[in-house]
Amino acid sequence: MNYSEIFNLAFEIGDIFYNISIALMTSTIFYYYIVYLKEESSKKKVEAVINNRLLHLEAMSSIIYKDICLKSTYQNIPKELPDFTVFTAICSNIKLRDLPSPYWNGNMIQFNNWFEYFQYTFLLDKSNIDLLFNYSQFINEETLAKFNNVMHTTFHSGITQYQGSNEPYANELSALAGALLNYLNILDSFKQNSWK
Repeated sequence: MNYSEIFNLAFEIGDIFYNISIALMTSTIFYYYIVYLKEESSKKKVEAVINNRLLHLEAMSSIIYKDICLKSTYQNIPKELPDFTVFTAICSNIKLRDLPSPYWNGNMIQFNNWFEYFQYTFLLDKSNIDLLFNYSQFINEETLAKFNNVMHTTFHSGITQYQGSNEPYANELSALAGALLNYLNILDSFKQNSWK
């Protein structure tokens, strides 16, 4: 039996398969180096940005709590956020129109009152969250919902209302203790890698 009679185009067909194989290997190598590695590098950069901003949000809770504790006369202040009763007692002697603790963000910032202090922290939250919304396609729905919760807490509206009021209770941080504690707990809930 003569195979050349059966496959008279065998060489040409073999040459086509050879060229297709070389093209597939070349495109796979091209894809790996040009597309895949670039995407992996971009993902790592995005993860780093997201984790960094979530860390800033989470750290805000500790910073605010520590600054409040510095002005409190409450004894045996817990290191972590306490329950409502203890937190209210910690806030009990702090007046919103008094000088707050200096805020450190690389430089010391001294605000005239707690209203200015909290407005500044709200701006920092907004800045971080606006940046994070740029990466919303990488962040799960639960974390995105937390962003909205942070920006629209009862504490935000309460502090704004108290700032414009001359009522005696509007000078008491303890009157907003529940709303403030809720705000701090939301900030504290942002953990790195919880956004995937």
